[in-house]
Amino acid sequence: CFSTAVLQKLGTGFTISQLFDLASRALGGENVGVGLGDITDALGFINDGFDECRIVTSWSVTNSITTPEGEELTEAPVEINTTVGKITAYPNPTVNLVKLAFEIPISTEEGSIQIVNGQGIPVYKKTVPMQKGAKELQINTEGWTPGPYYVIVRVNAYIMYGQFIRVE
Repeated sequence: CFSTAVLQKLGTGFTISQLFDLASRALGGENVGVGLGDITDALGFINDGFDECRIVTSWSVTNSITTPEGEELTEAPVEINTTVGKITAYPNPTVNLVKLAFEIPISTEEGSIQIVNGQGIPVYKKTVPMQKGAKELQINTEGWTPGPYYVIVRVNAYIMYGQFIRVE
């Protein structure tokens, strides 16, 4: 749950945006009167609450296909991206090295690992063969700007997500 220090700093009617602003100022070196550990715990609590949430606002399906005159239709398999699991990052927050652990659902010649910063800018990308099963890898984050980072692993049509925070 939230620490007393975070609640005293923000009050009980705060928004997620205000919490992220507090975290950003603290990561920037400003003395905000709250420890990074307390902020990380609060963000983790919120993240855990939304981890399994999925919202669908509308769904539209068209059931008819028209064939242009004189042309034939051909069938082709279509892959649909499926979220299959999450990536565990530790230690989190991290300073210079972060370990990523995840389960690969199938073997493939070309799986990709991508990490983007809080602004969505890619900071790491690697394409590698992946074998089915548990995988753990270590990433050097030395020189990266402090802040949130998001990990995306793609294995064919399967996608896994994770996140971590880098601190100084």
